[in-house]
Amino acid sequence: MRIFVILFSGVLGSAAYAEPWLVVDDLQGTIPKAPRMQYDNRNELLCKSDARKPADAADEALTAAGWLLWNKPEKVGDFVIRRVVPGLAGQCRPEGLSAIVFKNGLPHAAYVPSEATANLTFVLEAGNLRVSQKFGKPGEAMCCHTGIREQMIVLRE
Repeated sequence: MRIFVILFSGVLGSAAYAEPWLVVDDLQGTIPKAPRMQYDNRNELLCKSDARKPADAADEALTAAGWLLWNKPEKVGDFVIRRVVPGLAGQCRPEGLSAIVFKNGLPHAAYVPSEATANLTFVLEAGNLRVSQKFGKPGEAMCCHTGIREQMIVLRE
């Protein structure tokens, strides 16, 4: 089983930001361990209720591997996209927003940002998964990134 990544990718903004920004792993039925965050506020009183509670065996396996569940899973055919984060930063902000894709109930692929503090956005469009990431151009404030990187992933065998 493979997920094909088609060539609808690019960096909108400066060509200086052409480094790899998306790590794609073919999981072959195994769930990856969540990367360790330098600071993780998941156990802070104000942050404890931010992550979603496990709803099924796949969710339980992800939390056992150290992931926090983020947003509800989305289903397209045999695929279920589960958004996860390895930890929460200051003010309970999710960092490292990633997706673990399951096919027929088994872990199939992981989409993780190459930078631990970056977040990815996932949108399902007609059986495809659009992955994007905002990034800061030189001189931009941390709050107001305007650069966008995108990759379209076709969900099929």
